[in-house]
Amino acid sequence: RITAKRQVGGNLVNGVTSLECEYLMENGSTLSTVTGTDRWNVRAVRVTVIGEANVQGDVKTRSLTNVVTLRNR
Repeated sequence: RITAKRQVGGNLVNGVTSLECEYLMENGSTLSTVTGTDRWNVRAVRVTVIGEANVQGDVKTRSLTNVVTLRNR
């Protein structure tokens, strides 16, 4: 469940079960969290959204992944 800050208890998106971020580093490695000076070596972020919906009694799971390249790096 993703909520809006200005909407008390209101949903922006229903059915989202997971939101994951993976950081792609300058040296080609990936990290699930970034701390300290590592943040200066992040070149892109892979964002994955996973959701579920009940379609005619059958639960369907779908995922959407996108890589966002950081600017000015």
